[in-house]
Amino acid sequence: MTTTLRPTEPERPLTGGGRTRHYAICVNGTPVGGVRFTLPAGERTGRIEELEVRADARRRGRGTTALLAGEEILRSWGCRRAEAVIPAEAEDALRLAAELGYWPLARRMAKHLTGGGAEAAATPLPEGCVLRPIGAAEFPDWYADRSRRYAEELQRSGLGADEARRRSETLMAAYFAGGADTPGTVLSRLTVDGEPGGELWIRLDHTRHPDGRRLAWITYVEVAEGLRGRGLGRALLLQAEREVLAAGGRDLGLNVAEENAAARGLYRTLGYADYAISVGKPL
Repeated sequence: MTTTLRPTEPERPLTGGGRTRHYAICVNGTPVGGVRFTLPAGERTGRIEELEVRADARRRGRGTTALLAGEEILRSWGCRRAEAVIPAEAEDALRLAAELGYWPLARRMAKHLTGGGAEAAATPLPEGCVLRPIGAAEFPDWYADRSRRYAEELQRSGLGADEARRRSETLMAAYFAGGADTPGTVLSRLTVDGEPGGELWIRLDHTRHPDGRRLAWITYVEVAEGLRGRGLGRALLLQAEREVLAAGGRDLGLNVAEENAAARGLYRTLGYADYAISVGKPL
């Protein structure tokens, strides 16, 4: 039996010059699944999305063929890397990705704030710690610094310098369409005994969990290097829960780099669980 990809739609342009197209995965011409390939504007990293093979057609190499054929499509678009997001419970898909050379980049984790966030409500910031909003006067410098640092993080994940900078600029512009007063955004700076101690950035209505729940999102949390190991990271995460609960939210998510085992361990002690894993591969 022959597995092929067949377009289900014309290639569609994206805002700014990107492109996307959906394909049916066919066996002898009969659809048994589908997959979408997307290349955002200005990037060289293609996204593999909406990959699905019908249950009765699995374990016969259909997914492998679709991914390998898709990589050729992405190469023809000028892509140098492919990325995908796989549900954490999809063990077969994760195994297939690993066999084809994809490596884990980051984990998406989520927590349901049960019991009204009792631990958060009962755990104040440590003595000497103050968490205050980042105001309009501070925002331009904070924005420039966060954009630069995000680009550096993307480079460490394997993106080239130009692509990392463009992705950082695009995402930051989207996140802060309203500038410092963008609705649903909470930006805070931690001081410890009057000195800079860390930052907390929350988006109160960011995305959906695969089960349909709306997720608020901890986009960035940091404790200054010299202050780590004192429970400040935990305190900031609990403060994030307080902010979300105060805004009427009940579910909170975050993204953590695969190599940051210490952070993953902290999140798990607070009740976060993996729900998706980002993987990537050079083409």
